[in-house]
Amino acid sequence: MSGRKSGLVTLGFVVSVSLIACAVSVLCVSCHYSRLQFELVNAICSEMVEREPETKNIIFAVLKEHTGGNPDGPAKEDVLPLLGYRISDFSGPVCGQYVLFTAAGLMTGVLLFLFTLLYRNKIEGLRIRALAEYLEQANAGKAPILSASGEDEFSRLEDEIYKTVTFLYRTRDVAVQARDDFAENLSNIAHQIKTPISVMRMMLQAEDTKENRELLAQLFRIEQYAEMALGYLRLDSDSSDFIFQEYSLDDIIRQAIHKYAAQFVRKRIRLQYEPVNITVLTDEKWLLFIIEQILSNAVKYTQEGKVTITVTKEKVLQIADTGIGIAPEDLPRIFEKGFTGYNGRADRKSTGLGLYLCKMAADRLSHQIDADSEAGKGTVFSIDLSTEKLSLL
Repeated sequence: MSGRKSGLVTLGFVVSVSLIACAVSVLCVSCHYSRLQFELVNAICSEMVEREPETKNIIFAVLKEHTGGNPDGPAKEDVLPLLGYRISDFSGPVCGQYVLFTAAGLMTGVLLFLFTLLYRNKIEGLRIRALAEYLEQANAGKAPILSASGEDEFSRLEDEIYKTVTFLYRTRDVAVQARDDFAENLSNIAHQIKTPISVMRMMLQAEDTKENRELLAQLFRIEQYAEMALGYLRLDSDSSDFIFQEYSLDDIIRQAIHKYAAQFVRKRIRLQYEPVNITVLTDEKWLLFIIEQILSNAVKYTQEGKVTITVTKEKVLQIADTGIGIAPEDLPRIFEKGFTGYNGRADRKSTGLGLYLCKMAADRLSHQIDADSEAGKGTVFSIDLSTEKLSLL
C-alpha cells in the first residue's frame, strides 16, 4: 500500500474512533449535567420551603409553568420529588439535543469506521491480487520488477518475494547455463565417437569373416547409442531443430530399412514392405529417428519370423514384428523415461530411453504413436501421420 493510501486509512480510523468517543463523552456529560442541575434546583427549593413554608405553592406554580410538572410523582423528603418532578423534567429539551447530537456523532463514527475498514480490505485485496499475478508471471518467467510501495508489513512481504524470485531467476540461469554446457560437451564427445567408429567399420569391412561380422554388429550398437544420446540432447534442448514440409514417406522408410538391412540379414529375419507412394507433413530427420528406433527394437526382440511395414489409407504407419511381445502390465508404461519392463530386465542391456525418445519426438511432430502387443506373438507400433487440411476462405 502506498504511503498516501496508508495515511488515509489511518486517518479514517482515527477520525471514526474520535467521533465515537466524543459522542459517548457528550452523552455521559449531558446526563451528569442534568443530574447536577436537578440536585441544585432541588436544594434551593428545599431551603426556601424550609425557611418560608408558604412559598411552597409559589414554587410549585413556577416549576409547573416552566416544566409542565407532574404532581402525581412519588412522595419523598426532597421537595422536587415530593411535587412529582424528575430529572428529565429539567433536562428534557437540552438532553434531547444532546442525545440527537450523540446519535449523529455515533452513527457518523460507525459509518466512517466501516467505510475505512472496507476501503482497507479493498486495497489489500487489490494488492494480494496484484501479488498473485506477479507470482504467475514469475512462474512463466516474465516477472517485472516490483516497485517499492511503502513500509508496512505487506510491502516488506513484497520485497522478500521479489528478492526470492530474483534469486531463483539467477539460480535458474546458472543451472540452464550449466545444462547447456554439459549438453554441448556431451554432444561434442558423441560426435567425436563417430570418427573412430567409421574407421573401425572400414577396417572390419576389409575382410568378410564371421568374427568381423559380429564385431560390426556390436559397432553398429555403439553407433546407435551415440545417435540416441545426440537425439536426447536435441529433444531436451530449448532450441528448435525441426523443419516441417511434405516428404515422401517411401524415401524415409527406405533410409531406415537400408540402415538396418545388415541386421535383418545377420539374424535372418524377413522384412515385408510395399511402397505406398504418399507424402506426409513431418520432419524427415525426426520421423526417420522414430522409425529407426522401432526397427531397432523389432530386430533386437525378434528371434525368428518377420517384420512388416504397412501404411493405411488414413496415413497410419504400422510396424509389426513377430518377436517376444510385451507383457500386458508393461504395455501402458513403455513410453515412460527409463522404463525397461520385463523384457529389458531379462535382456539387461536396455536403457529405457528408445521408446521414450520416440514418444517425445512424436509429440513434437504432432504425431500420435501407440503400441499393441501380445506376449509371445509380437508387437505392432502405429504412428498416425495424418494432418487436418486447412481451407482458406
